[in-house]
Amino acid sequence: MDAYALAFFHEGLGHAGREPSPFNGANAFDILLMFHKGGVNVQSLLAHWLNDERQSAVLRYAEAGYWDFWGKNEIQNAFAEDQPEFCEAMKAWMLEPGNRQRFAQKILALDTSAMAQPAHCTCGNCTGPRQIVEAVFDWVSE
Repeated sequence: MDAYALAFFHEGLGHAGREPSPFNGANAFDILLMFHKGGVNVQSLLAHWLNDERQSAVLRYAEAGYWDFWGKNEIQNAFAEDQPEFCEAMKAWMLEPGNRQRFAQKILALDTSAMAQPAHCTCGNCTGPRQIVEAVFDWVSE
């Protein structure tokens, strides 16, 4: 199961945005939670993600962190509420200074000028990939 989880997670990290992906619309934290609930130790998946230099893996980090972590510095997923071990492991990994520095460097290496502009929205708070990456960079750099 661990080998399958790693292969699946690696493949999913290789796709970003609206590209077809094994994650099928879920963010990377959702996938990690699914594997955790299935009995997989997610530490090896997190270590793999930290060492994944692909731009898509960095974008997956920014997307998952933006929507499901950085606002409150804890996992924000209703399906994780009864999973304190998972939530604490993710919080420790996300807040670990070395991990934050590593992802900050990866974000700086992204070519954000090529990122699509946010889609028009009526809420007045249009957020696209570039805005997400910039916000996450600010959070990890604090």
